[in-house]
Amino acid sequence: MSNRANSIVLCLVVFFVVTSCNNEQREANVNRKLYFNSSLSVVGADEYFQVYTSANDSIEFWVANGLETYLGVKLNKWQLDSLICFNTAADKCIMALIIPSTYWNDAVQDNINFFNGVKIKNQWYFFKGGQIVLPREYYQKDIHTPLSFEKLHEIAMKEVFSGYLKENPRGKWEVNEHFFDGISKYDAYNHRFTTQESYEESVLRLVRANWEKRN
Repeated sequence: MSNRANSIVLCLVVFFVVTSCNNEQREANVNRKLYFNSSLSVVGADEYFQVYTSANDSIEFWVANGLETYLGVKLNKWQLDSLICFNTAADKCIMALIIPSTYWNDAVQDNINFFNGVKIKNQWYFFKGGQIVLPREYYQKDIHTPLSFEKLHEIAMKEVFSGYLKENPRGKWEVNEHFFDGISKYDAYNHRFTTQESYEESVLRLVRANWEKRN
């Protein structure tokens, strides 16, 4: 596991032991722990952290090799949120790539990217999904200072991970499969697909296309 992955996994533990400063933080921490435990119940701790390490290392590798899609990531500081939401089949997952705008001095907004994973023939493949733009004026008075990673992780709980679980008729929390509609009902290019083979090919094609676009 890389040093970056080690440090961010450690942050996951810190989230569960640090006393929250306000209600939003408390709610975010409670939900984070609930979602984390639900994901562990789907894949187990070993695969959970293997997937996280693989995703984090993939981003580092793409940034180091100048992939065009990750130029904005390279120019700014970034973190891959330590929470991973898995579907019940354990072959799809959704993560959050946190990207405060630290490179441009005149930036007044920060970003969070959906970061998706699909398991094909026992191999995980990762690709970016939609981007959420966060005007700083909504969250703090100083629009010229990037939002802190702590704040961005808190926002990700609402903007990315909200809806991962649903309450069943017995009052128990369970995985909401509709949470994955964006990568279950549509292929990697956001198109409807007809066969599982065509879906998997779209993911592999997107991964290859991203790798071919290098600076």
